Amino acid sequence: MTPCEQLPSSLTSEQDRHAILKTLHSYQQGFSGSRPDIAQNAYHKPCSFVDEQEVVLLNTQSEIEKFLKSVIDGLKSRGWHHSQWKEIYIHLMDCQRAMVSTLAVRYKTGGTELERIGGTYVFRKTTAGWKIAMALSHPPGSLIRLGDPYPLS
Repeated sequence: MTPCEQLPSSLTSEQDRHAILKTLHSYQQGFSGSRPDIAQNAYHKPCSFVDEQEVVLLNTQSEIEKFLKSVIDGLKSRGWHHSQWKEIYIHLMDCQRAMVSTLAVRYKTGGTELERIGGTYVFRKTTAGWKIAMALSHPPGSLIRLGDPYPLS
């Protein structure tokens, strides 16, 4: 019997969704707070980042921190202040993997909108909890809407 078959899905689905949302929240707080040392905790080691220009494979905490710092610094040079989720869709693939698709709004200092961006993440459940194994940035119109959006109240 596989580890997934040993767990009753009805008992873990909402708990897992909540845990994934908690990981996303922690990541967002670290990222928007310009704290890559905190944001990196949401990532699996190793992990990958995919955008329209490149695929980046990162193996260590320090590599992830350095990469996130460069992203944050690039955004700051454009006037970015913080980001906020507007839509989150969580789809459990099985008891150890999930796909999460998000729409985020990036704001400038003063609260005006800088841009909207889509992000799709592959999560993997580890002994330390749910971690982001792959992050893919994409246009906001490419958001993958599987099921109902997760409430963001």
